[in-house]
Amino acid sequence: MKKLLFLLFIPVLFPACDPVEPEVKGGTLQVSLKGVFGDSPLVLNDFYKLPDSNLVNFSSLLFYISDIKLVNEDNEEVLIKEVDMINFYNNHSSANTASLGETLTIEGVPEGEYKAIKFGIGLPASLNATSPADYTSDNPMSKTEMYWDWRGTYIFSVIEGILDESDNGVQDNDVFITIHSGSDAMFQTKELTLPISIINDVQTKVNFQLDAKKIYVTDTVFDIKNRNTSHTGVDDSDIAEEIIMNLTNAISAE
Repeated sequence: MKKLLFLLFIPVLFPACDPVEPEVKGGTLQVSLKGVFGDSPLVLNDFYKLPDSNLVNFSSLLFYISDIKLVNEDNEEVLIKEVDMINFYNNHSSANTASLGETLTIEGVPEGEYKAIKFGIGLPASLNATSPADYTSDNPMSKTEMYWDWRGTYIFSVIEGILDESDNGVQDNDVFITIHSGSDAMFQTKELTLPISIINDVQTKVNFQLDAKKIYVTDTVFDIKNRNTSHTGVDDSDIAEEIIMNLTNAISAE
């Protein structure tokens, strides 16, 4: 009997269980950025007329987009994506797909009502101080072609193409355009005001456009002939800075 009583008071031990992590929910934000040139769809390598009657095309148009945030009604900013890349080669190489725009899909966005979206064109100093070797191959920051080894920083934006002064749409004595912008001081920020409603497990789409004409045409026409090349060097950084500023200003809500 004594043995039985002793057994009754032996504590029963159960294996410890890890606490259950709450399921992280969120919605999906799909950003569509459609390229145009004035009233026409933007198609890479097609020529477009400038106000000075010269023709211009874009063979490459790409840039880093970073620090993507949503702003709620209390002006609180929610970071939803650290960095990505917009490359107009994907859908704007053909007139058949240009109307689709370039798509950026961001998952796990906190549910809520937002009044604006903010983002950077280029990279903040903290990311610009890294190198492609710091990232896995699926990260846009791993692209060695977007990195200057000689200066140890990234290329923020690439604008390449042709200025056709002969107005014949044929490559002859044309001016080749190569403008690569990138320095901590050239990091641009943009805020677009529009209502964005994020619902768990639901995809929300917002439509933006980039008017490539505004990269060269503001109050005046950019002097492409004499300012057609820049790698953000000491002697040509003013060219790269003006172009990346124009590029940022060319983006708007559709």
